[in-house]
Amino acid sequence: MAPSPAPERILPTKLVGHQNRMRQALGSFLKIFCWWRALPQMEPVPVVKRGRSTTLIVVLHAYTHVRADMEGICQVVAAACDDADLLVPEMPFDTFSMQTAEHVCASVKQQVDAAWEAGQYERLIVTGHSLGALVARRVCLLGWADKVKSPWVDAIARIVLFAPFNRGWKPTNHTAIPTLIGFWVGGAVAFVIKQFWGRRPLIYDIAEGAVFLNNLRLEWHEMRQSPSCRWPVIQLMATRDDLVAPSDTVDPAAADDDYRVLEVPDTGHADIVKVDVHEPGLSDAERGIRQRRAELIYKAFMASMDELKGLQAQLGEEFQPWKHDSERLKVTDVAYVIHGIRDEGWWTARIAGRIKQLGDEKEGEGCENPRFFATETSSYGYFPMLPFALPAKRLEKMGWLVDQYVENLARYPNAKRFHFVGHSNGTYMLAAALKHHPRMKFDHVVFAGSVVNNDYPWVERMTQGEQVKKVLNYVATDDVVVALFPKGLGRVSGVGDGLGSAGHDGFLEPKNTAAVQQVRYAQGGHGAALEEMHWKGICEFIVQGVYPPTQLCNRGVTWAVWLGRYPRFMLLLIIGLLLALGMFVWQLPTMIARVPFPVMEGKAAQVLTNLGCTALLLLPLSVMILGIACMWPSRRVPRFILSVLGIVVSLALAVWLIWLAFQKECPASWARTHPEPVEWLRVLCLLGYLWLLKTVVTKV
Repeated sequence: MAPSPAPERILPTKLVGHQNRMRQALGSFLKIFCWWRALPQMEPVPVVKRGRSTTLIVVLHAYTHVRADMEGICQVVAAACDDADLLVPEMPFDTFSMQTAEHVCASVKQQVDAAWEAGQYERLIVTGHSLGALVARRVCLLGWADKVKSPWVDAIARIVLFAPFNRGWKPTNHTAIPTLIGFWVGGAVAFVIKQFWGRRPLIYDIAEGAVFLNNLRLEWHEMRQSPSCRWPVIQLMATRDDLVAPSDTVDPAAADDDYRVLEVPDTGHADIVKVDVHEPGLSDAERGIRQRRAELIYKAFMASMDELKGLQAQLGEEFQPWKHDSERLKVTDVAYVIHGIRDEGWWTARIAGRIKQLGDEKEGEGCENPRFFATETSSYGYFPMLPFALPAKRLEKMGWLVDQYVENLARYPNAKRFHFVGHSNGTYMLAAALKHHPRMKFDHVVFAGSVVNNDYPWVERMTQGEQVKKVLNYVATDDVVVALFPKGLGRVSGVGDGLGSAGHDGFLEPKNTAAVQQVRYAQGGHGAALEEMHWKGICEFIVQGVYPPTQLCNRGVTWAVWLGRYPRFMLLLIIGLLLALGMFVWQLPTMIARVPFPVMEGKAAQVLTNLGCTALLLLPLSVMILGIACMWPSRRVPRFILSVLGIVVSLALAVWLIWLAFQKECPASWARTHPEPVEWLRVLCLLGYLWLLKTVVTKV
C-alpha cells in the first residue's frame, strides 16, 4: 500500500502541537482548583463524508490526544476503504479530565447512533488507540446490552485496536524512569484532586483493577458467548511499548478464534498511529519504518482473518490462556482458595488439593452427571496490616481477584460453577468484588477469619443476579485481630468501607437461614478455621454443598469478647503508646547528656566510663541505621549499598566518640557544652524510630 504524495488533510488541525496541549492541561487543572465543577459535555462532530459509502468507520483517539492526532490512521483507512465515511469524535481526554469513562462511552455511542440513523450504512468498523481502544470496546457493548439492541450492532465488520490497555495500566520496575516519575507526580496530583472532587481523574478508571475496566471485561466475555456477536477483533501491539506489557495488552476475555494479535515493529505506545511519511524532518530510516507500519495497519483493516493468521504475533503460552487443551475443556467447577493478610498462602494448596481429590471421588467419572474440579491458589503477595488499612490498597487486591476470575472464565470455557474459600483479606476481596461487579457469580462460599462488615447484604447478593447460592462463615473464639483492627477501622469514615467483624461476631443478616450458616465457634484465634480439623467440612461444603456442624463450642473467652466491644478505644490506646515511645526516643539524647557520670580515678577507669556513655549514645543511632537499611522504599537502590553506607557512618561516629573518650572528655560532658549536635542527634534518633516503626507495621 503506497500512500499518495502529500494527501489532503481529512481532519481539522485544531489543538495540535505541544504548546496547545500544555495550555489545555493547565486550563483543565486550574478549572478543578477554582471549584469549576460543571463537567463539559462532548460536542457532537459531523461525519466526514467521502462519497456514497455504505461503510461507517468510527476512529477514537488516545488519552491526552485529540482527534487531529488520528489523521494518519484516517489516511490509511481512506486508502483501504475508498469512499467510507469517518466519524472521529473529540473526547475530553485532557490530562486532568474529571469525566467518567462510562459517561464518555455513552456520549460516543449517542454519536454513533445519530450517524447510523442519518446515513444509509451497511457496515461498521470501530477502531481506537490506547484509551480510545477501550472506549471502542465499551461502545460496542453498550449497543449490544441495550434493551433495544442498536441497529448497527449486527453490522459490525471488525474492531481494530491500537496498543490498548486491555487489563489496565500500572507502573512497574520495568517502566522507564521518566515515565515512572510521571506516574508518581500524577498520583500525587490525583490524590489532591480527590480531596476536592471526591474522585480521581478519568485515567484512573482504566488503572489495573479499576471497577469500570473489570466490568467491561466481564461483560465482554459474556457477550462473546453469543453466536451473533462474534465480531473479528484485530489488535496491534507495539514492540517497544513501555506502558503496556504483553501480559496486560492481551485480554483473555477478548481472545478467541476471531481474535488476532499483530506486532508492529520498531514502534512505541504513542507512535503506533504515526504513519505520515510526508512529515517534514523525517530521516530515511524513520520514513521507512512509518511506511511499513502503514502497510501493516492497511492489512489490519482489509485482509481476511485467515490471511491475518499468518501475521499473528508469536506469544508465549502464558499470554494465551484461551488456547484450551482437553483437560481444561473437561472442567466444570473452579474453586478459589485465597489467603489473607500477613500470609504467603502456603496452606491454600493443601486445601485445594483436598477439594480436587474429594471432587474426583464424589462427583467425578462414573457419576450420572460427572463434575471435574480445577483450583486457583494464586497469591497476591504478602499483605501487611498497614497497607490493609488503606482503602486504595484493599481495592487494588480486589481488582487482582477479578482479574483472576476473568482469566479463569477464558481458561475453562465449560466451567459453570465457581466456588470460593477465603481467609481474612481474602473474604474482603470477594465481598467487595461482588458489590462492584454484578456479573461475578459463585455457588459455595466459605469465609474464615472474615474481616467483612457483619451487616453485609447477603440476601441482596442471593436474590439480585443470584451472585451467591450458599455461604458458610466460621466464627472464632478469640479472634482478637478481627475484634480490634477491622472492627475498629470499620467505624472510621473514609477508611473502613466494608470492614467489620464477621469473623469475631458473625453476620447479623440473615441469621442462620438455609443459605447462610455460621460455625460457632472455631477454637482459636485469627487462623482457627484453617486448622486441619476443619478441612473436611470446608471441602465437603465446596464440593457437595453440605454444611458441617454449626455449633462446635461455647465462646468462653471473655477477654476477647470484651476487647471486641471497645475496638476504637483499644486502637487509640495503641496509638497513644506508640506516640509516647516516640517522645521518649526524642528525649533520649538529652537525657543521656544530662546523666551525672562520676569522675573516677585512673585513666583506665575514666576511659571505661566514657566508653559506656559512648555505647548509650550509639544505641539510638544504631536503631536509626537499622531501620533505614531494613525498609528502604526504593527497589532500584540495592539494599546492601545502604547497609554498607550505614556501617561506614556508624564506624565514623564510633571512632569519633571513642577518640573523645580517650581524650578524657566524657561524651555527656561534651554534649552539655555543644547543644547543636545534640539537637541533630535527637532528630536522627526520631527518624530512626519512625523507620523502625514503619518496618514493623509493614511486615506484621
